[in-house]
Amino acid sequence: MKSIVFSTSLFLLVSQTTFSQVKLKIPGNTAAKTTFNLMEFGAIADGKTLNTKAIQKALDAASEANGTLIVPKGVFLTGTIFLKSNTHLELSAGAVLLGSTKIEEYTKLTWGHHEDRTPWHLLVADKAKNIKI
Repeated sequence: MKSIVFSTSLFLLVSQTTFSQVKLKIPGNTAAKTTFNLMEFGAIADGKTLNTKAIQKALDAASEANGTLIVPKGVFLTGTIFLKSNTHLELSAGAVLLGSTKIEEYTKLTWGHHEDRTPWHLLVADKAKNIKI
């Protein structure tokens, strides 16, 4: 009896609301996911493997979901990574983003008064808003 009442209530709610207004969080539904673990994107925390692509892919997913990227304990070697709007980058205790010693693993960017001196950066957040680290 309770399931029939619930179904009827849900039907009434949907019938009076446009589908763009209905947002259901269903376990396993990736559209509702807002927290991401870096390891889910293939990162390797050994301090030797270059993880730039995995980190960027994870940050992009977090940004699209207005979510959080959790970097677990470990050493993640990287070149330039770009932070985008509405992203929370959370480093767990013992997590390290280690900048590569190879300059070719960084994106060369030139702007502002440092144009001639420092065109390589580890973290870049150009025109991004609502970022939390």
